[in-house]
Amino acid sequence: MKNWFFAPLGAAAICMLAGCGGGGSAAPAGNAIPNAFLSNSEQPDAVAEAVLGDVAKVIYVGFGHKALPKSKYGPVAFYAPTKGATAVITVKANSKVSFYNDDTTRHTASGLGSDGFPASFDNTSGLNQVGKVINSTLTWSTGSLNPKQTSIVFTVGKKGTYYFGCYFHYRVSPAMRDVLVSD
Repeated sequence: MKNWFFAPLGAAAICMLAGCGGGGSAAPAGNAIPNAFLSNSEQPDAVAEAVLGDVAKVIYVGFGHKALPKSKYGPVAFYAPTKGATAVITVKANSKVSFYNDDTTRHTASGLGSDGFPASFDNTSGLNQVGKVINSTLTWSTGSLNPKQTSIVFTVGKKGTYYFGCYFHYRVSPAMRDVLVSD
């Protein structure tokens, strides 16, 4: 084979031995080793997403985020687009989001459709990570997120209003739930 094929592999190996790209959570430099050269067991999801260049909006999950008793969609609580107060989360269609449990107890973010909040939690997959697209169905969930754990990266579907909530705390008062609006 020609040397042009092996040059990038050699550069990647030298870079890895030299410690290029740093530690931290920032996206690696352009000469980082692509996912194709590493098995899934060698990388956690967050690192794999950074190598691929996906930038996800983080949605914070936890009781530390104050409830918003009134919104256009009804009361929402305990999910926040920034650290602090709960808010209705607005993102662009086809953007990426992940959920970060910044609390001391387990939580989920699980789809509840697009027709408003149901009287009771009705996503039967709430405890398990399912789906990769946030849409108007009950076919997505972060699954149980332990404290300080981040979900997989989800792609937000087409324009719409997507209701979601926590499997464990949907029945507390105020209910742990929120709305993601894709525009």
